[in-house]
Amino acid sequence: MFGQAMAIFMTAMLFTLGVSGAPADAATSSKVGFLVVAPDRGYLGNKEVTSLVDEFKHSYPAALGLVGRDYTGVENEYAAYLRRAVQELKQSGITEIVAIPLFLSEADPLLTRVMPLLPAYTGGLPVRWARAMAHDYLIGQIVLDRVAALSEHPESERLILVGTGATDEANEKALKADLDKLSAYVMRYKAFREAEAVVYYDREAEGADQKNKTIKAHILAQAAKHGRTLLIPAFIGPKFDSSMSLTAWLGAQFGGTHVVYKPEELLPHANVLLWLKKTANRETPLTAGQIGVVIMPHGSTQPWNDAVETTIRPLMSKYPIEMAYGMGDPQIIQDAVSRLEQRGIRHIVFVRMYALDHQMKPLTDYILGLSDRPPAGGHGGQHGSGGAPPQVRTAATFSTFGGYEQHPAISFRRRLPRRARGEKGGNESVNTCRVPKRMAGGVGPLLYHQTNAGFSLASAGEAVKAHQ
Repeated sequence: MFGQAMAIFMTAMLFTLGVSGAPADAATSSKVGFLVVAPDRGYLGNKEVTSLVDEFKHSYPAALGLVGRDYTGVENEYAAYLRRAVQELKQSGITEIVAIPLFLSEADPLLTRVMPLLPAYTGGLPVRWARAMAHDYLIGQIVLDRVAALSEHPESERLILVGTGATDEANEKALKADLDKLSAYVMRYKAFREAEAVVYYDREAEGADQKNKTIKAHILAQAAKHGRTLLIPAFIGPKFDSSMSLTAWLGAQFGGTHVVYKPEELLPHANVLLWLKKTANRETPLTAGQIGVVIMPHGSTQPWNDAVETTIRPLMSKYPIEMAYGMGDPQIIQDAVSRLEQRGIRHIVFVRMYALDHQMKPLTDYILGLSDRPPAGGHGGQHGSGGAPPQVRTAATFSTFGGYEQHPAISFRRRLPRRARGEKGGNESVNTCRVPKRMAGGVGPLLYHQTNAGFSLASAGEAVKAHQ
């Protein structure tokens, strides 16, 4: 049967792709806990971080370990905070620690001092580090949000991202490289006249005063040019109170000038919690109940859509499935993903219900955050002023596939005579829905069999069964 052939294709593809995370039974042999290592920001800043980690704890075993700029070794005064955090994790029964650095860059001087010494605090538990924040597009979205709140006409504006904490020229270069990633992300969506990043030096670094004066002079020179100059804090800095903060200091440096500035840094922002959860989802074994499916057919008029829904409906009572009709519509995909997350899903199998495996793949891979290369032109390629479509804001991880006509089982089915296919005189009832070739990825007649669940239905079930 056609539906059985499609099920074979889906099953084969799922086993080839795999689903991120370990099988469910791995959860019984190890329990991963998360140590969020964060800079000591002072009263108000630490209150923000504590609130963030407390929210993270609602979904994952986690603890917060603060480290300060005075951290110099294992027995430093901050050792007590790290040991206390590890003890909290041990009491929850964890057997392995993943340290999540609440730092923008691995090149942050404080983080580079802490990373090699962390095993000294874990009491023999294995520990590994997740990547810092700058590597994830969710953090790029934070900067984009800050920029969008200030920008009016980007084609005539200059953008300057500001980082902090450099200790020497090599360190400045490494920190700036991560800021440049964020700047490049913003430029996908807003075509600024100019865009750059600068890194202020730590006040105790050699020659810091002169270097920081040079940076300030450069920013003022840019602001003196025709057009607006936007200054965006891209850091997580000290915040003892509203006035004693790094953002307040930076604002005071350029008060009364033509610099456009708002004292909002990376925290607080909803995407930071999404980033924490996404990092945890990458590191935590999955259970079958945490895997869901989003199916993306082309979509058309209601009769066409009803045929698809009829095909898929029987499995919806057994497995978490959401539909995302269209040719890679970012908002429709976001809505489907969000609905699954509300149902407790942490990993999503995204099915491109198109005939060929490359159809819609560059676009949807970018929207899902699986690619950092926006599709060039084509349908859906002009979603923003910079040309890139919005990416989903989610903590879920993804695997994807599509291209049912390219699988041998489907090709064999299409070559069979009509009588052998059961379309006339056979025992199976067939509904044929004809749509234009431009619909459904160029497929002419689409067959929906009443005697089985159809390929999307079967694939959804196999997607979960393959990992139980």
